[in-house]
Amino acid sequence: MKQRYIIGGRKGWLKVKLDQGRIVSLPEYIKVNFLERISNRDKFEILEGVYKGKKASVSARGAETSWLGSPMPLYKSAVSLTFKISTSLLKTPIGDIQAVTDSINPIPTGVYPIQLPDFPHDLGESYLDQATKALTWFYLGTGNAVQGKNDRYLHTGLISAGCVTVKEIDKWDRLYKSLIRARALGGKKIGTIKVLA
Repeated sequence: MKQRYIIGGRKGWLKVKLDQGRIVSLPEYIKVNFLERISNRDKFEILEGVYKGKKASVSARGAETSWLGSPMPLYKSAVSLTFKISTSLLKTPIGDIQAVTDSINPIPTGVYPIQLPDFPHDLGESYLDQATKALTWFYLGTGNAVQGKNDRYLHTGLISAGCVTVKEIDKWDRLYKSLIRARALGGKKIGTIKVLA
C-alpha cells in the first residue's frame, strides 16, 4: 500500500464511489492508501475525514495519471482560530478577517474542534464567482453534523444561521489554503476555534 492524497477539482472536491456503491465527494488533500488499479479504476482506503476506514474507487485520470496524488504534500500542525462575536473579528493564520454569527441564534461561546470538510455545501454556490472554494465548510464540533441540531460550521457568505460566517468572501480562498492541510490528532480535525462574547 502506498499513501497518497486526493486531488480535487477547481472547487476542491472529488467524487468517488464507496465499495457499497454510494457516490460521495471527498475534499482535496485527504490522505488515502492506494490499493490497486483495476479496469481503469484506482481502488483506495480513506485514511481521514468522515469516511475514514472506508474503501472506495475512482476512475483513472489518464493512462499514466491518477486523482490520487504523490508525492505527499507538506501538512501543517493544528490551527488555532479565535472569533470574537462583539467585534465581528476572526483571528486566523492569514490575519484578522470580518466574520459574523446569527444575532438570534449565535454560536455559543466556548472552544470547538474544527473538522476536515464533510461534503460540498450547496449554499456556497452563489459565492463561487468570488471564492472558488465557497462550497467547502468546516464543521465545528465532535462526531458528525446533524442538520438543525449541531450543524455549526466555519464558512464564507453574507448570511449566518448560527455558524461562524466569513463575510470577506474574497479572503476565503486564502483562509481555506491555510486550513485544508492543517492536521490535529485523530484523523478528523484540523485544529480549534475559540468563540468569545
